[in-house]
Amino acid sequence: METEQIPPERILKAMNHSICQRAVLMHTLLTGYSLFDSIQVKKRCTNVKLTYKDAEFIANKYEEITGIDMSPTDVLFDGNELANQLLDDYQELQRLMNTAFNETLSPMVNAYYYHLFFYRKVDSTVIQTALIALTAFLNYAYGNIDKKELKNNVIGMDLINKKTFVIDSMYVRHNLINLEKDFNDICVKKANREMKKSGKAYDNFTIDISM
Repeated sequence: METEQIPPERILKAMNHSICQRAVLMHTLLTGYSLFDSIQVKKRCTNVKLTYKDAEFIANKYEEITGIDMSPTDVLFDGNELANQLLDDYQELQRLMNTAFNETLSPMVNAYYYHLFFYRKVDSTVIQTALIALTAFLNYAYGNIDKKELKNNVIGMDLINKKTFVIDSMYVRHNLINLEKDFNDICVKKANREMKKSGKAYDNFTIDISM
């Protein structure tokens, strides 16, 4: 998210609003999750050994289903290049975790990422569209773009035709509310569990992650 050209006073003014604080938190969380998702997908790919014949079969089936031309070379990948990309993603995620979250919050963030990937199985396009919308919203709050540009950055993705299109913001807000609620629930469960271990009352304990 680019903010270098935005006057500091605008940022400080915007950050006094809880909605901006929530947006920054979700932007950070989802940026980390997009890296986590990429790491998991690349790890799975490293365990797959495809022959050219396998790639031809996959490409042909893809064309039959979608009607989009695909070359077998689009399916094949270089193992060394993939390993380098995996290492880069891992290092970038670790840098984000170390700078954005403290020792108390980091385990909750990790649990959140595992929840989204393995339990919720959130589609990567949901995360990407949410990040684009959050970036636009924060730039709008900072006064860097106008409302028209903000609306133009609330988009959906057509992967088959490789296009994006403007959508009603209610769909993105719905996804963001659910993603935020998932994180809140995980924070509450983990905090309650730790309080229970220490013998403290925990039944009605809640945590406000909206800042």
